[in-house]
Amino acid sequence: MPPTIEVPNDGYICKENQGEGFFSRGWVFSPSWYFGERELISLIHSIDVERVKGVFRTRKGALGFNKAESAVSQTLLPRIEDSRIELISRNHDALDGVEEALLACVIERDPSISLAENIA
Repeated sequence: MPPTIEVPNDGYICKENQGEGFFSRGWVFSPSWYFGERELISLIHSIDVERVKGVFRTRKGALGFNKAESAVSQTLLPRIEDSRIELISRNHDALDGVEEALLACVIERDPSISLAENIA
């Protein structure tokens, strides 16, 4: 199980890393945020990076995505604590603009859901 990350009041956090010729950028989103399935599928297919791994809360359930080069797999998952995604690329510029595109995939923010309730 991935570590619990404290999400700030604006609803998400972004972290970056680099090493061995690769750049990574990842986001963790509030458990109260729901993403559109069609929007996510379109976005994941359009991101031009070496690797994408993500899990998202949608109104249809939890979805996992894995992309290596151009091959994308999608999996229905059991309950997840939050939505999160990580991109890995040799080209740092390929990571630009993804945050805005991810935020555009958010279809609902349910203020009645808190991290503490979701973990219980």
